[in-house]
Amino acid sequence: MVRRSSLHLLEQALDVASYRQRLLSDNIANAETPGYKRKDIAFSTQIKRALAGKVTHPQHIAINSRPVGPVTPVVQESTARNDGNNVDIEVEMAELAKNTLYYQGLARQVSQYLANLRMVISEGRR
Repeated sequence: MVRRSSLHLLEQALDVASYRQRLLSDNIANAETPGYKRKDIAFSTQIKRALAGKVTHPQHIAINSRPVGPVTPVVQESTARNDGNNVDIEVEMAELAKNTLYYQGLARQVSQYLANLRMVISEGRR
């Protein structure tokens, strides 16, 4: 069973995955915009540090704490085309699909935690 601190970490992971979904969607929407630079976040790095309990930067996720603000996107500086746009639509679509699956897995874990709580509460009434 997931403990309360684990539920809090899952909540933070859902928030970051949702934010990453918006960034990837923005990249796709601006795939043909001259000069646009793709944005993304280092999601896996932040989660690994949170699980290890190490916070080495103010914008990292700390265990048992709410994030102060949104995670800052990292602007990718590589240029793929002459117009300055570096969005590769195939890469963005693949990352969007991967992020969607990750979000759905997190949502299932939260749902299972809440179902377990409901079962414990209903069994405790008997």
